[in-house]
Amino acid sequence: MRTLTVTLLAAATVLVLAAAPSSAAGAIVNFRSPSGAIHCAYVSGFGGPPIVRCDTDYPTRFRRPPAGCMGDFGQSFAVTSTGRGRAICVTDSVNSPSAAVLRYGTKRTFGAITCTSKTSGLRCYNARGHGFFLARNRQLVY
Repeated sequence: MRTLTVTLLAAATVLVLAAAPSSAAGAIVNFRSPSGAIHCAYVSGFGGPPIVRCDTDYPTRFRRPPAGCMGDFGQSFAVTSTGRGRAICVTDSVNSPSAAVLRYGTKRTFGAITCTSKTSGLRCYNARGHGFFLARNRQLVY
């Protein structure tokens, strides 16, 4: 059920973004890993909790979609400011060719969510210590 909630949140966010006027109070920040294999977006202020979502350009160990998944599963991950990290079911992408690169050895904080880029992978986590870690050879949600 929680995966479905995150999925619905992501879908609602996309719909709101498409319909939102340019003066909307929400924020969207796209970024990507230096390798270009992970694409992320921080979204806040569109009626749901702040969220960081990252999509990988490679298959992950998450291959079995949860019940009710009507989209793609296994290459998208999300964490909110208070919830656990999750692999999510999606029907869109956060890939943005013009996204800023989060260079290796740097981190970026979005409210209560921090993302850290290292040569070993990308880690995004909230103030409660929940989040996800993404690398070609290893993926974790916690």
